[in-house]
Amino acid sequence: MPLTACVLFVRNEYSDIAGWVAWHLGLGIDRLIVFDDHSTDGTWDVIQAAAQVGPVDAQRSDMTLPNAHLRRQAAWRAAVDHLRNDVDWIGFLDADEYLDLGEHESAGAFFGQPCFADGEAIAFSGCLFGGNGHALRPRDMAPAAFTRRGDMEVRENRLGKSFVRPAALPTGTIDAHRLDIPDERYRSASGDVPAWDGREMPADWRHGRILRYGCRSVQHTIDRLADMPVTPARWAQQRVERDHNDHADDGATRGLERARPFFETILMRCLDIACMRLAAMGRPPANDAPVPRIDPLPDRDDARDAAEVTRKPWPDGVRVVGIRAATGPTLRLSPDRTVTTGHGDASDLPPVYGVIQGSTPQFVTLFAADEGPVRLSGDSVAPGNPLLRIVNAADEHVGLMTITPPRFVAAPPAGAGDMAADRLVCSGWEHFTLVPTIGPDAVPSLIDLPTPRDPAGLSEAELCVWLGAHASLPSFDDRQRALAMLSPVARHRVQALVPALLFAFL
Repeated sequence: MPLTACVLFVRNEYSDIAGWVAWHLGLGIDRLIVFDDHSTDGTWDVIQAAAQVGPVDAQRSDMTLPNAHLRRQAAWRAAVDHLRNDVDWIGFLDADEYLDLGEHESAGAFFGQPCFADGEAIAFSGCLFGGNGHALRPRDMAPAAFTRRGDMEVRENRLGKSFVRPAALPTGTIDAHRLDIPDERYRSASGDVPAWDGREMPADWRHGRILRYGCRSVQHTIDRLADMPVTPARWAQQRVERDHNDHADDGATRGLERARPFFETILMRCLDIACMRLAAMGRPPANDAPVPRIDPLPDRDDARDAAEVTRKPWPDGVRVVGIRAATGPTLRLSPDRTVTTGHGDASDLPPVYGVIQGSTPQFVTLFAADEGPVRLSGDSVAPGNPLLRIVNAADEHVGLMTITPPRFVAAPPAGAGDMAADRLVCSGWEHFTLVPTIGPDAVPSLIDLPTPRDPAGLSEAELCVWLGAHASLPSFDDRQRALAMLSPVARHRVQALVPALLFAFL
């Protein structure tokens, strides 16, 4: 099969870069070259984490060049020169663009079709998705979070992106929308010769397209204003022009299934890197170690003392519970590892358990007896066992709330919908009962967390010292609980200490 590569030039896209990389690794793209234009928001750290997961070449742009356009052109040309003899096809995408190959199993299978054998470039039509009403940046991949698009006739859909055989690309400026390739050597994603109208062509999504998330959340667009050479009034007009949400589009489902393992692995690597950095901040310096220029953790010695005092077994120990919905059934594990209600035939499915550790009675960690992964719809970015906050509700029931973003889990009665963490209020379908049970032999091993001095939660110093007190990083479940215990102020401070790396977890 032919080998493929994608080149990305990116600046300040910390919330989406992990998903972009995961999506294209899931497609089977053989090489990703990511040029960071000296981001200031932590994007570079996430790129470096992703480079430890798959064939990602992390590069930085040449800041001796005076503007982003010249730096982008230099990056693209460097990538082509570097890969000229290594890949058969190379494409140039932006951070809001995701290659979608429809029903094809992989990039190799798509680009290896006979209709492209005598072609030198392939043009993919754009497919513009709207903001879907998101005010804040979603934690999930863009194709999962933004699922509504405009009509095919939207003008921006006529502007596509191209892949090219590196040896066929002439010198000079690279226009990724329409490359300087003879028309008879160009192909559309359907294998036809494109009907060009300047740089545009009629949209054709039959066999492939570029998913374009040019709108995304309001928060994302506001944050990007500092890097946009337009006035706020023009920005508002551009957002309205791009915010098309007329049609539901689930065409990215297969791509998400392939990308999810890469996405979760990148997030876990980000978590590991962040926790190692925080742990280093929480350890006392060696006698011969240089004094750090800045110590962002006031009262670190006091926090260390608190961590030492609380490192002991808790009298309450560990409680294992079954979870019963107020609508009747006990929570079960579906064949696709998703938590479901035990209605009808589902009553024969294995149960989902919860474990509550004595030092954090306000949290319950869901798990399965076979120790395999457990997924909760609406909490899809968590790569491990779901962690839920226990909230007291009426009539001795409790509500179960995800950590980020805070949403209540709902268990509708039979025929009324699927179980998901997507509710803002806790009443009726959002009520559960925690039923003490013996549980399975294999229970997640949770360790003690320090008692916060502030009733609002752990401080950043207490978190760092707790992490630094361990020779190796605590388990994912334990770190997830510790992050959930941070006070609101400490959450912001921790995010500032390790920008972008903990975005999915805080």
